[in-house]
Amino acid sequence: LKEAEAAEASGAPLTSAAIVKCTVGRGVDEEDRQRTWADDANASLSRNAVSTARAILAHSLSSFPTKRSLWLQAVDLERKYGTPSSLD
Repeated sequence: LKEAEAAEASGAPLTSAAIVKCTVGRGVDEEDRQRTWADDANASLSRNAVSTARAILAHSLSSFPTKRSLWLQAVDLERKYGTPSSLD
């Protein structure tokens, strides 16, 4: 995920999202995925990597579409950092 954050910092948010999609599940136990991904998204936000956090949450929601806590985390991220153009 550090490479995804580096890609975002260099102005390539789509590359960052692609890196997240390919790597976010590696080395994570099945039963720990939801918590680990939520923590990873928070860690990315703490390093001002909003697009990376957004990509992690999008991947998490595709795997756990009924988890209310993930949806609330995604809503909170969009409220704080979203723009009308980021909704497209």
